[in-house]
Amino acid sequence: MALEPNQRLLAATLVVALAIGAPAAAQLGVAPYVSGLESPVGFVQDPTDPARQYVLEQEGRVRLVIDGSLQPTPFLDLTDVVLSTGGEQGLLGLAFAPDFADSGRFFVNFTRDPDGHTVIARFTRAPGNPDTADPNSRFDLMFGAGQRFIGQPAQNHNGGQLLFRNDGYLYIGMGDGGGGNDPDNNAQNPASLLGKILRIDVKVPDDDTIGYRVPEDNPFVGDDLLDARDEIWAFGLRNPWRITEDLPALGGTSALLIGDVGQGAREEINYEPVGGSGRNYGWSIYEGDIETPDVSDRELAYTPATFPIHAYAREFGRSVTGGYVYRGMTLGDSYQGRYVFADWSGRVYSLRLIIDPGTGEAQAEDVTEHTTDLFAGTPPSMTSLDVDAHGELFIVGSNGTIYRITLDDGDADGDGLPDAWEQQFGLSTETSNGEDGPYGDPDGDGLSNGEELRLGLNPKDQPDPPDPPDPPAEPVARFFAEGATNFFFDTKFALVNPTTVPAQATLEYRRHDGQLFTQDVNLPAQRRVSVHPRNLPGMDGALFSTSVRSETDIAVERSMTWPVGVEYGSHADTGVASPATTWFLAEGHTAPFSLFYLLDNEGDEPATVTVRYLLPEGAQPIDTQYTIAPHSRHTVFVNLEDPALASTAVSATIQSADETPITVERAMYLNGPDGVFGAGHGTAAVTTPSDRWLFAEGATGDYFSLFLALANPGTEAAEVTVHYLLQGSGRAVSETYTVAPESRRTIYVNAEEVEGQSLANEALAIEITSDQPILAERAMWWPGADFSVVWREAHAAYGATAPAFTWVVAGGEHGGPFEVETFVLIGNTSAFDGRVRVTLFFEDEDPPWSTEVTVAARSRMSLPIRPEHGWPVANERFGVRVESLATGAGQAELIVERSSYSNALGIVWAAGENTLATPVP
Repeated sequence: MALEPNQRLLAATLVVALAIGAPAAAQLGVAPYVSGLESPVGFVQDPTDPARQYVLEQEGRVRLVIDGSLQPTPFLDLTDVVLSTGGEQGLLGLAFAPDFADSGRFFVNFTRDPDGHTVIARFTRAPGNPDTADPNSRFDLMFGAGQRFIGQPAQNHNGGQLLFRNDGYLYIGMGDGGGGNDPDNNAQNPASLLGKILRIDVKVPDDDTIGYRVPEDNPFVGDDLLDARDEIWAFGLRNPWRITEDLPALGGTSALLIGDVGQGAREEINYEPVGGSGRNYGWSIYEGDIETPDVSDRELAYTPATFPIHAYAREFGRSVTGGYVYRGMTLGDSYQGRYVFADWSGRVYSLRLIIDPGTGEAQAEDVTEHTTDLFAGTPPSMTSLDVDAHGELFIVGSNGTIYRITLDDGDADGDGLPDAWEQQFGLSTETSNGEDGPYGDPDGDGLSNGEELRLGLNPKDQPDPPDPPDPPAEPVARFFAEGATNFFFDTKFALVNPTTVPAQATLEYRRHDGQLFTQDVNLPAQRRVSVHPRNLPGMDGALFSTSVRSETDIAVERSMTWPVGVEYGSHADTGVASPATTWFLAEGHTAPFSLFYLLDNEGDEPATVTVRYLLPEGAQPIDTQYTIAPHSRHTVFVNLEDPALASTAVSATIQSADETPITVERAMYLNGPDGVFGAGHGTAAVTTPSDRWLFAEGATGDYFSLFLALANPGTEAAEVTVHYLLQGSGRAVSETYTVAPESRRTIYVNAEEVEGQSLANEALAIEITSDQPILAERAMWWPGADFSVVWREAHAAYGATAPAFTWVVAGGEHGGPFEVETFVLIGNTSAFDGRVRVTLFFEDEDPPWSTEVTVAARSRMSLPIRPEHGWPVANERFGVRVESLATGAGQAELIVERSSYSNALGIVWAAGENTLATPVP
């Protein structure tokens, strides 16, 4: 039997040999979190309270820890029914149901007394007492006729992990049943649940006699050829002690990572992207990345085998414990997205995951050992490596102590909150619990200090940022309130100089902590330039606002993508011309969306800002006041500002004092199947309502859901007429809507029928006129034209209040690792056909390239800027100028927008963004 070459794994193995002991970007340390435990084997976060965790003691107790304090009474005591021999048997797994807050359900995995078989039991929290479980609520799941257990032929290789993934199903890690080299071949036996990962749906009524159902999309449901058990999700595992999810709630990909303990030659880590069901990880034919020694008479139950992304020999450890992809904040950006894992021998490593954006598959590189950084003396044996609600890492030591991994320098109290951040906001750097600890909430807003750190919010009312230097005195081009280069978001700027003379721009970045950085950028004539703030010293790991100044008429666009390295989401904007004292926002919705307002104060004095939240007709506006420190940005999480704002459509009027103008943006996200903030859009606010709004972009149909948000900040009702300009037809149909004073109205365009014309499947531009000044914003969500689907992405933009003859787009792109596609949307608001010249400006030294098109009267055109359509843009970034040319009929008035879409995780158009182009003289 010959093993096929696996260059990736061989390279990963070589990296281990070369990289062990190499210094990481920041040296790690540990701080004891809780001690006095007996044989702890797991640390599980309470999903309802970040301050509460549960520790599994192998003998059969679940211990409750509150803010680092071990409670004297066990949450659950199963010592009378658990068989724990001190080896691999005992209480091994715990998982809380996704609806634990309501149902109180949780599940445990233990080997039972006296026969050592595996039991998966359901319990509920005790009524009226969140600190204890109800022992009488026990229900053992049935895995065969009358068999409320999974039979174990030996004492070892029991697996033990229980995990609810983002899909809501329970995953169970099962070892092969023990014995050298899986003597019964359980891991490849389709009829055995041993040596597998199982996936079941436990959201069943209490009186269900089995206790679970099998999800219809499990890989072996209906597979008569293999005739495998329907519960099986994956084959070929020896002892998957810890399987974890790259947590989407913290920005992860929802991939599954499996630490599978080896026989004697290899320890292995497997990676399974979302959708990677039905894999065979090869045991016992393969041990890690090699053929299993002394096994030669077996075959895989099915092919191919999936090899680990990383395997290591016994000289680097002897029993892999497993770990998590780091998604916390304490350790900084250098550890973001790294898989940190432990070995029973007391060694701790991390590796970088290189994820293919098309397939979601990962490769491992830069394997680094951290053991001597963490422990000066002999480290404890490590039974588990787990995370808290903030994604911070904890080592479970067999010595009865659980350690928080933190920075060796910069976190004096070891609480996971950086000293500089605590000092900035007046939290103690010497106290690791209570109001000053990661689970404290000193401002009472319902967010813990750790969550405030993650969101870039103030844990107290008002930070005290340092005084920055004065900004350069140059003409203002554009201002942007939103920007981030942290572990989750990345930000880039596209600048285009469409003139025939060289230009220069100065970008000024204002971090949320008050630090200021500037960057000068040269802009050659008729050229596009990309700027990446993360590359500027001091700007990696920042939340910031930006101003762009130039002496020349340039076009600027900012694009934000997330998560870093995966980019399943994006939004873009062209910013605003200057700070102002009055701002308006039309679009916005809280739960199930997350809605944020970004308020930027560039001035030297604090800005007192009043936000009036405008709700749907019949609800009273809500006024809230905020103070924004000088030279800083403030983030408002609208969902939490008032109970009436928790789940509603909302627009806003935002007012600042005359002497302290500010800049405002809105960002809105929806968690979806791709992960946290799977879909989202953002846009700058506008300074003035208008009686006319123009949009070039718009599409309905089975793929896009198209919405118009109309907000009336005035005291009189507005009669609003929407003209839908149908693509290519030269025909416009119109409908009039009433928007009540100080309220907003949403139009779902897909459902509209106007003048006998259904708009359910149209590409269109939009012109809006009103008898009162209003706000108008367009949003598009996809895929799916009804509300039965979970949208993966969206984009939104305000329209223009007037057409123009010439527009410039800065952020065009085609190809690259995320297979970007760009469309330029041109709306012709004139009553005659328009002749239009379209010119591309490139980043390299290629000269501009032009073509001409005709746009029908009162219509719109969508230009896909693709090589197959004759555009020279393969793997290029580019700007676009759109010019209306004079004809015998006249010079058509235009409205222009850009939409770009990219692929990630194997999903076409997983991300998308849209901007209004910039009008130029």
